[in-house]
Amino acid sequence: MDNGLVTSDGTKVLTVAEYDQFVNFIPMKFRPIFEVNTITGLRYVELQRLHDLEEWYYTERNQIILPKEAQKKVKQKLVKRTIDKLVHRFRISSINHG
Repeated sequence: MDNGLVTSDGTKVLTVAEYDQFVNFIPMKFRPIFEVNTITGLRYVELQRLHDLEEWYYTERNQIILPKEAQKKVKQKLVKRTIDKLVHRFRISSINHG
C-alpha cells in the first residue's frame, strides 16, 4: 500500500480501493456483520443485542436507538444511544440473514 493519508497520531486512512481489497478477504458470511459494525461503531455486545432485538432498529427512519440496558457499560451515563444517518443499503436484516 502506498502511504496515502495518515493522521497526526499515525492512523492510516484507507482509500476506497484499499478498503474494498481489505473487505474482499473477509469471508462472505461475515461481511454483513463487519459492515454493520463499521457503519455503526457498535460494540460487540451491542451488536449481539441488536441482532436479538430488532425493535431497536427503526426501519422508517433507518435509525438504531439503543436503550440504556443495551449498552452495559459500567460508567454509562446516556439514557439511550442513537445511531443516525445510516447508509441507504443498511438494513437490520443484513445481520440477521446475512
